[in-house]
Amino acid sequence: HLCGEGWSQVGDACLRLNSSKESYDNAQHYCKNLDGNIASLTSARQVDFILDELQKYQLQER
Repeated sequence: HLCGEGWSQVGDACLRLNSSKESYDNAQHYCKNLDGNIASLTSARQVDFILDELQKYQLQER
């Protein structure tokens, strides 16, 4: 299971985090344009990955 550039493989899922603030509809449209969907995190590993990525974004904003 290979993920494309800009995506991270977490278990059997490919995840991509976008730091822009969007409405749900705009976020859904963005994901669909990338052949994806808004994530439904289904494992602790996926949750940990997202929390780690969010922490990186917070550190970059300082």
